Amino acid sequence: MASMQKSYFLVPTWDFSPQDIVLGSVIPHIKCPQRPLSSESLIEQLDGHEASTVETKDISGVARLSTDGDAGLFATFVQYVTAGGKMSYKSKASLEVKYSCGQMETHRFSPSIEDVNAAVRDTRIREWFKMGGYRATVFLVTGIKVVYNVSVTTSEIGPGVGINHGKHEPCKQAFEGPIVFAFGAEKIRKQHISGTMRSTSLGGEADLVVEKAGGELDEDEIDDLDVETTQGIDDQTGEACVITLP
Repeated sequence: MASMQKSYFLVPTWDFSPQDIVLGSVIPHIKCPQRPLSSESLIEQLDGHEASTVETKDISGVARLSTDGDAGLFATFVQYVTAGGKMSYKSKASLEVKYSCGQMETHRFSPSIEDVNAAVRDTRIREWFKMGGYRATVFLVTGIKVVYNVSVTTSEIGPGVGINHGKHEPCKQAFEGPIVFAFGAEKIRKQHISGTMRSTSLGGEADLVVEKAGGELDEDEIDDLDVETTQGIDDQTGEACVITLP
């Protein structure tokens, strides 16, 4: 049974704006959301849908990198980006993060089967499906998380870290934004479950049938894409969510 939790994919850096990761774009890989397969006309068509927007002012907190419990979505992003190549997300060292942002926004829309039809008829996406094998998959960007006026102070703590009681000097960063730090996406893949009710043929071609496959990765996809998943909390709603780390 599919999870009812929302699922978000974190981006790997602070460098993405809403012009780089666009609602309605179709991407071949979750690690490169800024490189859509879809044409500009399709992006404009799908991005033109009325999207719901949730806006929250003045979010702040202190978080520590840990596998013991659930962290906020934004704190998880900050911790992951700050750790970078210095340590594994699951290492014994930890990050203490003091963070704040002046504003956080979530923009989201729910794609219809007509949107899926439009996407798979796009020339480049059509070719991707034809050449991609039995389980060829693309991702339709259905949501973005955006922050403004961000301040982050991060301290690394743990065994063998630093020489002063195992603690580094704090690292302070500030970002004006807007910055996209996470996105949601609907998988669209070649249909492989007989009798699915959420599939559509491509231009009447019986050999190319696709299905909407939800917003989470299965175990095979996690292995194939070389990513990690963890549980987290949506900073704005307080609801549990699934977080995929790049």
